Amino acid sequence: MTMLSKIQTVRRSVHKIQSYLKKHHLHFVFFNSKCWGVSTHDSASHEDIFEKLDEVTCSGTTDFSCIIPTIEHHVGEDTISIIISDGYHTTLNDNKHTLQNVKDKLFHKFNYAIGIGSDFDNDLLSTISEQIINSSNQNNNIFDFLFISNPKTTKIPSDT
Repeated sequence: MTMLSKIQTVRRSVHKIQSYLKKHHLHFVFFNSKCWGVSTHDSASHEDIFEKLDEVTCSGTTDFSCIIPTIEHHVGEDTISIIISDGYHTTLNDNKHTLQNVKDKLFHKFNYAIGIGSDFDNDLLSTISEQIINSSNQNNNIFDFLFISNPKTTKIPSDT
């Protein structure tokens, strides 16, 4: 799977559930060698977020450490948090940005992690999430697992 097809898979999957997502607050964090976020809790509209998603390109290194300050402010009891990655933590190996530091700081911060393609860091995603979802197991939408009734996802009706 090419980088372009990976991001297209994410875009297509989000757009398939877009009407449902509009009923909820959203906070998207995009990251590669830098990190930026957009949230309906701030001033962004849902349309702003969907447009930003369509502008994302896959390039540069992947620095998971840049999301640490952002995620700590947007994860809570009423939030389903999902991280999607197609690769490995590939930033400079300094003391602040080591893989172990990322694992320690983000340990189980996310409810779910989705690995896209076949070349992603399964160990890292398993460490920073409560459950890892392999996108190749999803039929038409990488978010299909959200519509299965279980304690974490009962607020997402299966008919949307």
